[in-house]
Amino acid sequence: MLVELKNALPAPVLEFNNLLNDRGFKLTLIGGAVRDFILYSKLSDDLDFEIRSQKIVDDEIWPSILKDLFKEIKPLGVAVESLKFNIYRVTFKGIEFEISSPRKEVYASNKSDYGHSDFRAEFSSNFTYEESFARRDFTLNAIGVEFAKEFSLIDPYGGVEAAQKRELDFITDDFFKDPVRLLRTLRFKVAHNLTLSRRIKDDLVYFNLNKLSLHYFVQEGRKIGLENLAYEMDFSRRKFALKLPSWAEEFSKFNFKAFKECYHLVDLVLYFSTQREIADQEVQQLATNFNIKKSTVNDILNLREFYLVELSKLEKDIANDSFDQFCASSLFLKLARLKKGVNRISPELIEFYLSSSLKTFLFEDFVESDLYRETLPTIKRSEISMLGIYCHLLKK
Repeated sequence: MLVELKNALPAPVLEFNNLLNDRGFKLTLIGGAVRDFILYSKLSDDLDFEIRSQKIVDDEIWPSILKDLFKEIKPLGVAVESLKFNIYRVTFKGIEFEISSPRKEVYASNKSDYGHSDFRAEFSSNFTYEESFARRDFTLNAIGVEFAKEFSLIDPYGGVEAAQKRELDFITDDFFKDPVRLLRTLRFKVAHNLTLSRRIKDDLVYFNLNKLSLHYFVQEGRKIGLENLAYEMDFSRRKFALKLPSWAEEFSKFNFKAFKECYHLVDLVLYFSTQREIADQEVQQLATNFNIKKSTVNDILNLREFYLVELSKLEKDIANDSFDQFCASSLFLKLARLKKGVNRISPELIEFYLSSSLKTFLFEDFVESDLYRETLPTIKRSEISMLGIYCHLLKK
């Protein structure tokens, strides 16, 4: 495997590694690139490295040593961007990759609900691979390939075996202190067709999701479709007694078979609203949970009753109705409001909900018919728009 991986690496990466070796440093390829090479025999473009000094250095000066190193090599055609957590984004001869210091992530011991960043980072060139890889989420993401005189495989937690078994397993109990890792677990399961280890299944309930925000749900869900991530969250609720955050409480009512690919929160609301058994109040609640704009929610509630309704059905529904009966119908009152305000509704919502025949009907001008002129003097001013729709549907 190591020979094949080395041959798959872009030449500038190997050249950059030699540049660092000459200055007393060594790189270790970590994370997704190694995992994906084992799973798919292909090297991804997402290259992440840990960097260590070949000599023992004091932890206190290690960050400044890194800073000086990247300052020194900039004139050699190396573009460098400094990120947080002593991470450097490097571009060398057209190839971009990230280089980070080995680090530990230390969580406070007196908390019960953690957020994504509720830890303290410690940095050192002297951490063993077992120490620095312990912060990673899954064993199959804790595999490294050290670039020294010879390439060597670093696998302190049995990640290669897990990858070969296509199984997700965690490294330490700190895994459950980051609620985003629940989303990553479910996303990896779907994206890579992996199974969950017995340990993860048994302990999934220990995730405290009180601080899990919608931001991370969208961030992770867009990689596999929000509907797929929502399904996996609800499945975990049913199968493993996982307690979901409050914004996900409506997921249990989703008919996932009716959902198509969703990459925005409003998409989930739209497909939820097409379920006939779901009340307007439940649609409203989901939209509120997702912080959807009030004007958009109102448009959704006005449109949902007309989801893909054909004009011919509406014509048939009133074929034998008098104008008074027509005006008493809540459905046709909604249709009149829809006709009046259709130009201000977003084209995306109209495209989603309305059949082509109903879209044409709502946007075309009504022609005054004999029935319209005969009835007009007998009705209230507020009923004029209803009369236009009535006559148009009757084609009279």
